[in-house]
Amino acid sequence: MKLLPLIFTTQDSHYYVDVHNNAWVDLNPTKNKATDPNNARTSTYRIPDEFTTNPQQFGKGTDWQDVMYRVAPSHNAQLSVSGGTEKTQFMFSEAYLDQQAVLDQNYYKRLTIRSNIKHKVSDKFTIRLNLGTTAIFDRTDGTQGKSDVVSLAIQSDPIFPVYNENGNLGYRDPNSTWNKYLAYNDLNLWHPYSLTRFIHKQNKSFNTLGTAFGEYNITSSLKFRSSISGNLYNNCLNSYRIKNQGYGYSGLLGSEGYTNSSYLFNWLSENTLTYDKLFGDHGVSYSD
Repeated sequence: MKLLPLIFTTQDSHYYVDVHNNAWVDLNPTKNKATDPNNARTSTYRIPDEFTTNPQQFGKGTDWQDVMYRVAPSHNAQLSVSGGTEKTQFMFSEAYLDQQAVLDQNYYKRLTIRSNIKHKVSDKFTIRLNLGTTAIFDRTDGTQGKSDVVSLAIQSDPIFPVYNENGNLGYRDPNSTWNKYLAYNDLNLWHPYSLTRFIHKQNKSFNTLGTAFGEYNITSSLKFRSSISGNLYNNCLNSYRIKNQGYGYSGLLGSEGYTNSSYLFNWLSENTLTYDKLFGDHGVSYSD
C-alpha cells in the first residue's frame, strides 16, 4: 500500500499563517497588513497565537495515515472429505477466511461449505444433490469517496493529538484545552477513530445454492433428466453511531442507529429429453 506524503505541524502552521495573512491583505490591500493582530481581523482571518510564537510546541504532529492504518493478519483454513462406494459417492468441503483489513476496525470473514452426493438407485436411474452456502461478515469503510474515513482523515490538521488530555479524541471536547481551536473554523479534524470506533457497523450476507436432479435411461440411446435449482440470498447491514463520536468528528452529532435487510430467492426447474445414437461412423444427437 502506498501512503500519501503529508504536511506536518511546522510546515502546516507556516502554510496556515501565510494563507491567512495573504487573504487578509487581499481583502483590503490599502488598509490591511500582514502584521495586523487578531483583534483587528474578522474571525475568518484570525491566526492562533501559537502558530506564530511557538509552532515547535506541537512537535512533529500526528500522521493520520499511521493512526488509521495497521498491519493486517490473515488466517485461512480448508477441509475436504470425499469417498463412497460403487453406487454412492460424496464430497464435502469447508473453507474459512479471516482477513483483517489495513484500515482500523475493518475486516472480512467468510465461511464456505459445499457438499454433493451422487447415488445410483439402479442401472437406469441416478440421483444427485449439490448444496453450497457462503456466509460473509464484513466491515468495509474507505470506499465512499470524498466523505469516507480515509479521505477525511488525511485532511485533518496534524497539530491535533490522537487523544487529548481527557482521553477523548478531539478538540470539540468542551473540557479540553484544545477546545480553544474551535474559534478557528478552518482547522479541521475528522479523527479516523470517530468513524471506525464510534460508529459500529457490520454487514452480514448469506448465499445458499442448491441443485437436485434425477436422470433415467429409458433406453441405451434415450435419456430423461429432471432438475430443480434454488438460490436464496440474504443481506443485513447494521450500524450504530455513538453520540458525539468521542468528540473527534467535525460536528457534534446525536446517537443514531439503522438496519437494512434484503432477501432474494430464485428457482429454476428443467426437464430434458436427450437422444444420442451412433450409426457406424455417424451419429445423431438431439435434446429437448
